[in-house]
Amino acid sequence: MTDESVSQPDESDADDDAGAPRSFVVCGDSALTLRLVEELVDRYGAEVSVVVPAVATGQAPALARKSGVRLVESERVDADALRRAGVFDAEAVALVAQDDVGNVDVALLIRELTVDVPIVARIFNPVLGEGLQRLIDNCVTLSDAEIAAPAFVVAAVSDLPTFITLPGRIMHVVSRDKVEPSDVVCGLAVTTGRPVPETRASAR
Repeated sequence: MTDESVSQPDESDADDDAGAPRSFVVCGDSALTLRLVEELVDRYGAEVSVVVPAVATGQAPALARKSGVRLVESERVDADALRRAGVFDAEAVALVAQDDVGNVDVALLIRELTVDVPIVARIFNPVLGEGLQRLIDNCVTLSDAEIAAPAFVVAAVSDLPTFITLPGRIMHVVSRDKVEPSDVVCGLAVTTGRPVPETRASAR
C-alpha cells in the first residue's frame, strides 16, 4: 500500500476541513514565487508549501519569514518532494520556475501522481503551453506576456472555468474585478444590478 492511500473521513473530519485554511503547493524560486505566495497568504489566508532547491538562497529566506509558508528543500522537483509538499491535499499546484521543459516535466509527474489537483504552469513558449493544456486535464498555462502574481492566483483559486480554447488562441476566464476594463475581450455574464450573475445567454 502506498502513502497516497487515505482512510475515508468521518463527519468530524469534514467539519474540521470546512474551517481549515486553503492549501497550495508552489514549485520554483523566483521573484514571481515570492509575489505569488504573498498574494495567497496575505489575501486568501492560505497555507502554502514551496518546493525550493535550497532553503538558504534565492527567495527562500524571505519566504521562510512569512507565516503560513512551509519550505520543502529538494534539488529537483520529484515525486518525493511533491509528496512532502502535500500535493495530494492541495487545492492547486503552481509551477513558476523559469524553465519551460522543467515545468512541463513536473506537470506530467503531478498528473501521474494525482488526477484531481489543478495545475497552473508558467510556460514562456505559447505553443508548448497550449500543447500541455491539451495533453493533460485541469491544467492552465500562462505565457511570458501574462506573467503576474494576480493572474496565477486567479487561475489557482477561482471557481470559474479558467480558460476557453479557440482556434489559434486561448482565452482566460476571470472575475471582472480581477482585471482592468481595457483587458476585457468579452463579458460572459451581467453582474450589475443582478442579485446573482446572469449569463449572456439567459439575459437575451
